Amino acid sequence: MPVAVLAAMRTTAVVTALALALLFARPARAVCSDGTEGPCGGDLLAAFAGIVIGGVTEGSIAVGGVVTMIGGGRDLARGGHKRTWRIANTVFGTLNLAAGLVWAGLAAARISPYFSIPFAVPHLVVGIGDITVAAVSWDHSRSPPPVALVPLVGGDAQHGTVAGLMLTGRF
Repeated sequence: MPVAVLAAMRTTAVVTALALALLFARPARAVCSDGTEGPCGGDLLAAFAGIVIGGVTEGSIAVGGVVTMIGGGRDLARGGHKRTWRIANTVFGTLNLAAGLVWAGLAAARISPYFSIPFAVPHLVVGIGDITVAAVSWDHSRSPPPVALVPLVGGDAQHGTVAGLMLTGRF
């Protein structure tokens, strides 16, 4: 099976397990936000929606990172240095690093470390891989940076010598 499919299946399984745990962990009698006692359906629905949306977002970041890492690496292997892959690698690498650092922070704070670490490690690995592919692609692209300082040596209108630095680039 492709890696992207396995990652999506893992994310779906985790989201389902979280939703079921939330459903069964709530007490049967609770004081709802409107002051009544009983099952709080609105609160439960909001929590479920948050878990689903968070899981889908996190899964999309992970799958997108793997896809861009493979695509950018394939582009490099074929001798191409396309700007679009560099940008995608940088964006998804940053998103995966951010998600991995959040999960690692939860583990470091001892907020369910057995749950946080399995989420942190794949995000950090994919993020580092994406950033590495982007950096290698930028290095091999040989395209000038958008702005650069270059040495300037020449003459002026009065036939004097001019030396210094010049700001150049594409504006």
